[in-house]
Amino acid sequence: MRKIITAISGALCLFSWLAPVSAQTIRGNIYSEFYSYQTKLPERQNYVRSLQGVRLDIRDALVPGLSFYVRGRMASDILSKLGTDPDFRVFGAYLQYSTKGDEFTVKAGRQYTYEGIGGFTMDGAKARFNYRKQFSLTLFGGMTPGPTFYTYDEIGKWDQSNAYGARVQFKGMKRIKVNFSYLQRNFNEETDSQLAGVDFQYRKDRLSTAGRLDYDIIFRRVKLVSLRPRYAFSSGHSVGLEYRYSHPTFNLNNFFSVVEAEPYSQFRLTPSIKLSDNMYGTVLFAYTIFDSGKDLNMRLGGSYKAQSAGIVFSDGHAGNKFGVYANLRARIMDKAEVFANIDMYSYKLDSDEADSETAFSSSIGARYELLQNLGLRSDIQYLTNAFYSSDVRFYGRIEYDLYSRQNGGGGNK
Repeated sequence: MRKIITAISGALCLFSWLAPVSAQTIRGNIYSEFYSYQTKLPERQNYVRSLQGVRLDIRDALVPGLSFYVRGRMASDILSKLGTDPDFRVFGAYLQYSTKGDEFTVKAGRQYTYEGIGGFTMDGAKARFNYRKQFSLTLFGGMTPGPTFYTYDEIGKWDQSNAYGARVQFKGMKRIKVNFSYLQRNFNEETDSQLAGVDFQYRKDRLSTAGRLDYDIIFRRVKLVSLRPRYAFSSGHSVGLEYRYSHPTFNLNNFFSVVEAEPYSQFRLTPSIKLSDNMYGTVLFAYTIFDSGKDLNMRLGGSYKAQSAGIVFSDGHAGNKFGVYANLRARIMDKAEVFANIDMYSYKLDSDEADSETAFSSSIGARYELLQNLGLRSDIQYLTNAFYSSDVRFYGRIEYDLYSRQNGGGGNK
């Protein structure tokens, strides 16, 4: 099956060389990454992972309304080959056709889909019908890759693993949009999960609100309730609230589906204070209630343009933690910028432990534009914690960005 998807991807890539002759817009990215690290268990071993990837998006190719998209990568190790090397992944490879005005859109191939309930990758088709910008109907279905990470690229059989569903959107009302959705997943010709949901978005002046409710049909219970209002003041301040109730469930083929998951409720408060132009103070307060206890998470920080720093605190099921963080970025010349990230925490995995552990991680790097649309990035990462007294890693990336538009200035930009 992997040969099939490789052949399909190759055919689409060949199409990508022919399509630009008449394409209106071409966006793409080609990159190579290198990441070096060392493991200690089961034995000390050095690795240098090498990844080559491509992303290509061609709009109005060959005929108006026809588009093509592909995204994938191949990984291998330069020093120590893994059993799965070379590891070839295709995350997306599909053709899309839209009529003028987007009254009808169809997408076929490997694609990531999210239609109100859950998000997943499928090898299949999705069609959307729009009526006067007031109503739309989306239908989708296909085989789901996997089920394991190492068989992700294989196109499975329909009777082995599949998913299908629909979403209905009402957009005709002035300030509110309402959506109804349904998703069913099947495994080995048996129903694996069935979900139904409704969500909405409301906006008036400076107030915006979003809400969602998911219902698990198999277990006959509410799976998720979410309500997120936010208000933006004319002074530049804003405040967000969120209530979330979740009762996690696993698909029936998952071993953990026989274990009763604990539901929880969470309240979040996220005010943002504008101190001056480009400078903001931010606060996050989250309080989570389980049947067996409570969790508290707090974050207090500030940001100025691309710089941010703050303190974090948490206490609850996962022990407690107190730490600081900082993210810095500066442009030192027209084509070069440097950046640094620092995280330092003192934590206990069990609140009753007498002593705390300390974890420190940092990275420093730079990005340089070698030529137009050709960039180079390099990072040095350092980590120390209870298990690693000193861990140094190196990361490098070279990438080429492509953008071309016909009849609108043309040429690469």
